[in-house]
Order: sequence, then structure tokens, then C-alpha cells
Amino acid sequence: SIPSELGTLSTLMQLEAYNNDLTGTIPAELTGLSYLRRLYIAGNLLTGKLPTVWGPELMFLDCSDNALTGPIPSELGSVNKLQELDLSNNFLTGLIPVEMLSLSMLYFLYLDHNYIEGNLLGGDEDCDDPKEGGEFGWVALKELCISGNKITGTLPTDLFTETELLRTVKLDNNKLKGSLPTEMAEAPLEIISLSGNYLTGCLPTELGLLSTSLSRVEVHANDLACALPTEIFVASLVAFSVSDNDFNGAIPTEIQYSTSLTFLSLTMNSLSGSVPSEIGKLTVLKKAFLDDAPLAGTIPTEMGELTALELLSMRYNSLIGSIPSEFGYLTSVTSLELDHNYLDGELPTELGDMSSLISFFFYYNKITGTLPSEWEKLENIEEIVGGFNVGLKGTIPTEWGTMSELVILDLGVSAIEGDIPTEIGMLTNLHELYLNHTSICGEIPSEIGEMEELLVFRGMNAMLTGTIPTTIGSLTAMLDFQVRLNKLTGMLPTEIGDMHNLMTLL
Repeated sequence: SIPSELGTLSTLMQLEAYNNDLTGTIPAELTGLSYLRRLYIAGNLLTGKLPTVWGPELMFLDCSDNALTGPIPSELGSVNKLQELDLSNNFLTGLIPVEMLSLSMLYFLYLDHNYIEGNLLGGDEDCDDPKEGGEFGWVALKELCISGNKITGTLPTDLFTETELLRTVKLDNNKLKGSLPTEMAEAPLEIISLSGNYLTGCLPTELGLLSTSLSRVEVHANDLACALPTEIFVASLVAFSVSDNDFNGAIPTEIQYSTSLTFLSLTMNSLSGSVPSEIGKLTVLKKAFLDDAPLAGTIPTEMGELTALELLSMRYNSLIGSIPSEFGYLTSVTSLELDHNYLDGELPTELGDMSSLISFFFYYNKITGTLPSEWEKLENIEEIVGGFNVGLKGTIPTEWGTMSELVILDLGVSAIEGDIPTEIGMLTNLHELYLNHTSICGEIPSEIGEMEELLVFRGMNAMLTGTIPTTIGSLTAMLDFQVRLNKLTGMLPTEIGDMHNLMTLL
């Protein structure tokens, strides 16, 4: 614990005891020292309430990552020299003390992940008026982070009009409501993070005035409903996340001007139209979530110019046309998600050049043609999920036996035909194999016994013949083995009794 005897050190100016296993309460004898300026006791196991006695010279107080309880003491409002206050990741309750609003030298306020209620000005939690509470005095504030609490009411305009230095506002996962004030543009904001609230209305077009500072706009999981403002796509923008709202209209072509954008999420909105070809100018974009938007039209070939892209999700849309062969240039993509669309045409052989690809989902489309043998170059591929493409035909390429990292192969409900290649036995990391409702024929190769990691084999309602190989007994990890509605003959091999984990046998 922190000994109360530290309070006898009358000239102590700084104490750093963070990231230890200190227990007990914070002694008021320490916090009340007249010359104490810096107190860092974060990352311990401290409990109890915050003291009500504080020295007048205190400038930096960090009690984060403990197990402190009770309200924030109003006495902190009398520590006029306080510049940084971090009480995040505790179990604090109650309102923000109105007395704290007079801290005119406060630069950084971190109260994340507590149980603080009321509005940002210390008003009662049932009050809708953001002015209800104290007089706003945080004129020096640079960063305000109160995510993961129970803050209610609307955003006070004073927060943006009375602060000339405010650059970060993080109020995610609270209970804020109302619209975003246009006055937000009067502060030099860099980061706006307001996700997980009940905000309504639009994104203010005035945010476009922050053309040199604005880097992150994160407002997902709210009730915002309007067209995406063209003005917001400024050159400085790095992350733009508006998923799970009700934005409508088309993706503005002006998105091309956000050339610093690395993260884009438009998921779960009411957008219309197609993906603009101008998106290809976002050459540093790393992650793009465009699923369930719902977008239509074709996938622009210009997306092949997004060479920094690591993840592309466009599932659950109404996309048509073929998968662009230009995707072959996306050599940094690890996950490509195109399922639940209306894509047709053949699978591009060029996808075999996506050397970093780990997961490829294209199930529930209208893909035709055959499986490209050129995909054997996908050395890192773990998941190929392409079921429910009834026009997909041809055989499983023998070359795919070199996909040594493959974990899931799903080609069910398609027109895939021919024998299961003996090379399938080389896929020793495969966990799930789906060939159900296909035209796969011939015998189940004995090499299947070499796939010791296999958990699921579904080959029902196909055209398999011959007997089930005795080597199946080697598949001791198998949970689900289904081969009903085929033309298999003979008896079940006695070795099937060695499959001690089997749960489904049909």
C-alpha cells in the first residue's frame, strides 16, 4: 500500500509509483502535500474513494487503471493549476462535478471507462439541456476523453467555441443524443470519436473547414441519417467510420481528395448507387469495409490501384458483373470478402498473384466457369469459401494440393464435378471440407486419412461411389462426417470406431 507517512515529506514535488501491485486506498496525507505537483499511481490495485484533500500546486494527476470507486471529489475543482487529470479505467460513479468546470489550465481530461452519469457540464442525467450544470471554463482543453460511461444530453456548443486548442474529443459508448453542433468546426479538431451513442441528424458540412487538421471521424453505431457531406473528405483525413447509421445517397466522388485515408467503413447504411471509380485514388487505403451498404453496380477496376489495401469487404450488397482481374495487383490484401452479391463471370486467374491472401469469400453469387489452377500460388491461403455458386463447374485442380495452409475449403452447392483429387491428402491443415450438393464423383481417396486435422467432411447429395476408405479411422479429430445420398457401396469400415470425437455421422 501507499504509506500515509509519505505525508510527512513536506517538500515532495513528484511521486511516480505506476504499474505495480499497490493495494489499499490513496492517503489524503499524500495528496494534500503543499508542494506536490505530479502524482502518477496508475496501473495498481488501489481501491476506495479519491481523497477530498488536494495540494494547491498539483499539476498532473494520474490514477488510471485501478479499482477506485465513488464520485469524483468536487474539491478537485479548487486545484487551479491542474493541467492533466487521468481517472480512466476505474469504477467511478456520479456526475462530473460542476466545480471542475472552472479548471482553466486543464489541458487533458481522461475519464474513460467508468460509470459517470449526467451531461458534460455536470448537469443531472435526466436533463436534456446541455447548459444545465456549471459554467464552462475548460478554455485550455486539448483532449477530452470520456468514452465508455453513461454521459447523457447533447454536445454543448461551448466545448467547441470556448476552446482554441481542442484537438481530440472521444465520447464513444455513452448515451449522448441530439445533433452534432455546427460549431464543432470552430475548434482545431483532429479526432472526433462519438461512436455508440444516440446521435441524430447529419454530419456538419462545416467540418470541411478543418481541411488541415481533421484526421479521424468515427461516428459509427448512431442514428445519423442524411447524405454523406462532400465537404468532409479533406486531404488530412486518415480514418472515416460511419457504419451502422442510416446515411443515404451515393458515395461522393469527392472521396478521392482524402488521399491520406487508411481506414474506411461505410457498413450497414442505406447508401445507393455504385462504388465510384475515384476510390482508386486512395492509394494508402489499408482497410475498406463497404459491406451491407447496400451498394449496387459493378466493382470498379480502379480498385486494383489500391496497392496498400490489406482488407476489402463488400459482402451483402447488390453488386453485379465480374470480379476485376485487376485485383491481382492487390498483393497486400489478406482478406477479400465478396459474398452475398450477384457477381457473375469467371474467377480471375490473376487472383493467384494476391500473395498475401489468407481468406477469400465469394459464396452466394452467380460465379461461373472453373476453379483456376493458378491459385496454387496462394501460399498463405487459409480459407476459400465459394459455395452456393450453382454455375461454378469443372474439377478441383490437383495443383491446389500445394495450399499447405488451407483450413477451410467450401465448394458446396455448385456444379463442381470429377473426382476428389488424391492430392487432397497434402492439405494436412484442412479442418473443413464442403463438397455437398455438387457433381463430385468417384471414390473418396484413401489419402483423406492423411488429413489428421480434418473436423468436418460434407459430401452428401453428390455422386460419390465405391466404399468409404478404411483410412478414415485416422481422422480422430473428426466431428462431422456426412456422405448420405450418394452411390456408395459396401459396409461402414470398422475403423470408423476410432473416430472418438465424432458427433454427426450421416
